[in-house]
Amino acid sequence: MSVDDARFQTVPLNTGAQNPCSPPAPALPWLGLVIQAPATVGFRPGRPVDERFTAIPVCGFYRVELSKVIGGPGLVLVASDPASGQVYRGPMLDVDAGSPRPNPHAKPLQPEDAAGILTDAYFNPNLARYVALPAAEAVYDVHAEYAGLRSNTVRIRVMRR
Repeated sequence: MSVDDARFQTVPLNTGAQNPCSPPAPALPWLGLVIQAPATVGFRPGRPVDERFTAIPVCGFYRVELSKVIGGPGLVLVASDPASGQVYRGPMLDVDAGSPRPNPHAKPLQPEDAAGILTDAYFNPNLARYVALPAAEAVYDVHAEYAGLRSNTVRIRVMRR
């Protein structure tokens, strides 16, 4: 599915909200990750978006086995610069200092406790928030990794405006 780049400007960044730029959820029994992103993103030096040099929305959907998530690294975003060979990686993780601590006496969930259970969600991170990209013009091949699976790859061109 192709989405016009201008529509990505309306994406609710860093949320799990399904939106018009979200990839459609494939029918069961499909498991995996799928992403979409604008082909081109602009930035203006000195004008931050989302506390970063620009907004680079990556809209995605995953459906995975919960047992593969337990104890795993979480969802990771990967951006590769084909011109330089540089690879940038970052976990899609927000730390909330106000979150309650888990009960230290609770039995941790084990992978076998979640056998046969699927979990799915939409995600809309600002790639520049989670991956330490330089504030410069570049082309990136971007994919996501989660629960031992890898998404499709999208190419994003970042341009100075």
